[in-house]
Amino acid sequence: MEESRLMKYVIDENGYIVRSYNPDDPNIPDNVVDAWEGSGFFKPRYDRERGQWVEGATQEEIDEILKGINPIDEPVSEVEQMKEQILDLQRVCNVLMANQS
Repeated sequence: MEESRLMKYVIDENGYIVRSYNPDDPNIPDNVVDAWEGSGFFKPRYDRERGQWVEGATQEEIDEILKGINPIDEPVSEVEQMKEQILDLQRVCNVLMANQS
């Protein structure tokens, strides 16, 4: 029988990961669970009754995570872009002038 090459995890009583093991580690305990295959989870939780990994995060938690990962930026006006460029130039000039002293 072929051994799984997936990471191995020790999980707590709620199914959340408390420790991970590389599959090549010779000291893996017997009570580990193989990692999930396929799509990732935001907060993986092992459902012992179903014998599979499930999403442990609520929809609100997922929305909050996604907000930080993929923020929707308002388009920047040309004037705002020019203000940023002027500030960058001022910073460079300040550094150059400070190095001349």
